[in-house]
Amino acid sequence: MLASVCVIGRIARERALHQLSAQTAEQLQLRALALQRFIDRYRVLPTVLALDPDLRHALEHPATGVDAAALNRKLEQANGLTHVSTLTLIDRRGVALAASNWRDPSSNVGLDYSFRPYFQLAMANDHGSFYGIGVSTNVAGYFIAEAVHDAGGRRIGVVVVKITLDTFEQEWSDSADIILLSDTHGVVF
Repeated sequence: MLASVCVIGRIARERALHQLSAQTAEQLQLRALALQRFIDRYRVLPTVLALDPDLRHALEHPATGVDAAALNRKLEQANGLTHVSTLTLIDRRGVALAASNWRDPSSNVGLDYSFRPYFQLAMANDHGSFYGIGVSTNVAGYFIAEAVHDAGGRRIGVVVVKITLDTFEQEWSDSADIILLSDTHGVVF
């Protein structure tokens, strides 16, 4: 009888663990889907901005005295409509020519981003993304980059959108669950 109770107890425990595992996997899938949808909302923005003739002209003719103030205002206006953290136009060398945060003390304008993975990926493959701490703002965010091409199809710069995930961080911190977000290398951020 004792053996029967032990076997039944073990079966009941395994079923409960399996049910808990299934519920947790479903909850994790919902959270991952919400995060992916949030990022996907902004994925098209750098692609559209990469087609902008003013941004392209600034990258094609940087030495002709491009109206940086007009570019900054354009990115600032686009940012105001989309509510992302920052939008930045970076030339082929990796230097930011214009940014939506140009008025802030922590402006991206003039900074060198050539070492950033999203810039390197976009210049090599047309698209790049990376989660990291902002160089000028020290604020963490997800960076989505798109290469800008000249009329001949050559990559002449990059448009970058940075989105913060603070809404998710707050929601997850309020949860009793332990949630970790990692990149393709297994680095938890």
